[in-house]
Amino acid sequence: MPTAIWFWIFKVGVFTRLPSTTIIKGGSIPFRVSDNADYSFFGGMWGGNGNTYDLTWFSRQIDLLASLGCNTVRIFGDLEQQINTSLNATSYLNRWDEVINYAATKNLYVYVTGASVYELFGVATDGVITEQSLVLLENLLNRVQAHLNVIAFDPIQESIGWVNSSFGLPNGYLHQANISAAQLLTIQQTIYNRLKPQSLIPISFSGVQGSYTSAPAFQTYAPLVNALPYCDYLDFHIYYSATADEVDNVANFAPGKEILIGEFGQSVAFNSGLPGCPYTNARDFMFKPNVVGGLCWATGDQNTDQTDCWGIADNNGNQRANAAILATFPSSKNIKQQQIIVTGRKMT
Repeated sequence: MPTAIWFWIFKVGVFTRLPSTTIIKGGSIPFRVSDNADYSFFGGMWGGNGNTYDLTWFSRQIDLLASLGCNTVRIFGDLEQQINTSLNATSYLNRWDEVINYAATKNLYVYVTGASVYELFGVATDGVITEQSLVLLENLLNRVQAHLNVIAFDPIQESIGWVNSSFGLPNGYLHQANISAAQLLTIQQTIYNRLKPQSLIPISFSGVQGSYTSAPAFQTYAPLVNALPYCDYLDFHIYYSATADEVDNVANFAPGKEILIGEFGQSVAFNSGLPGCPYTNARDFMFKPNVVGGLCWATGDQNTDQTDCWGIADNNGNQRANAAILATFPSSKNIKQQQIIVTGRKMT
């Protein structure tokens, strides 16, 4: 890994590995269409369960982000394939090293998510996560944080927001309806208390829009309220109906917590009738002083159905219009301030 690009490191909030003027700007690598049969999300791209690991799935999308002037890629992990022994831990962690090292050659930071929400519920019994799963998360954290371009760790994708709701999704998602807010909190407490003492990077639990984006509903939303002590920052996933005022609402509710817009996006078939483009709306969020950056969903397509194609490029590498908008996002606090002056936006 090149050393020069990681030389100037200053402490800014909890993101201690970011240069002092950096704004997080980038996107998430989705699961592959070929791995989507059971909707268990992200494990297949690492291998296991009959799937094949291919560095080019990651490298092509990392290259795309770099070409757009982005500085961060968000990447998901896996528990399921290791638990069922279809993927051994050595191969899994070595592949993480390879992907993170490749991102470093493109001057990209990496935001690591440890597992899908499917796996959280699949490996927990009565709200208690298993020791085996804790060890797997622990091993992943310690391996990835050895890379200086890894900036944060979300143990479980979107664990906030799925309580007592199946959302009609197929297969493994359906048993999420059996998890209560109290059971989720037990899992989050256990994970955080196990990982935090050995963590060199901030830890958070991400959430989805509809759970806590609007005031005053989120102020009494138990999964968020309960999780705040176990979130070093807020990973805030926003989609079509979110507004900049809602970002203020969250900031006022949790003063002192930095906010990362960990997901925002627009499917190819987007036609909600709501004003504005989700990408330009998200760009406005970047002008909030408490927001440390934003990551789009996604850098590629996770499906062939246009209602579920979210990529800024298709899986043949053809860029869509939102790629050009993402390129205009600020990546520096100095640029951000200049744009505020030029455009008349105010940091309120």
